[in-house]
Formats: sequence, structure tokens, C-alpha cells
Amino acid sequence: SGGRSAVSTVCNSLNDIYNAKDWNDDPIKAIATSLSIQIPTTLKLDILRQKRDELQKEKELLEKEQKQQQKKLNFLSIINAYSFEQ
Repeated sequence: SGGRSAVSTVCNSLNDIYNAKDWNDDPIKAIATSLSIQIPTTLKLDILRQKRDELQKEKELLEKEQKQQQKKLNFLSIINAYSFEQ
């Protein structure tokens, strides 16, 4: 009987969603919202993606800085080598 009422709730909710055309971007989110089901995984994934993007930007900045430092070192070593030749 408990299972039957759960199925009934799901069916009613799906029917409400269909009638309301509450599909927008993500039907799964619409269904979950209608059933008051929490989907923490999507939130966690969004946070992880954001963190990944931030780390990627930081990595790119560090690589750029590293290249600039390497150019300076190369330049200094050329000057150093030249000054010893004089």
C-alpha cells in the first residue's frame, strides 16, 4: 500500500509537470523539484566544475609567469656569458 501511494504521488507529479509544461532546461530537475527530491550531485558537480575552471585559470597564469621568468633567466645568462668574454 505504501508503494502504491508513492507510485500515485509520482504519477500525479508527472501529470502536474506535463500539464504545467514546467520543463525549461532540465526535465529531471523539474521532476525532482515537483517531488521535493534533493539532487545534491548536480550542485556538487557545479561547484567542482567551478573549482576546476578556477584552478585551470590559475595554472595558465602560473605557466605564463613561468615563461616570463624563463625569458628573464635566459636573458641574464646571455648577459652573464657576454660579460665574461669581455
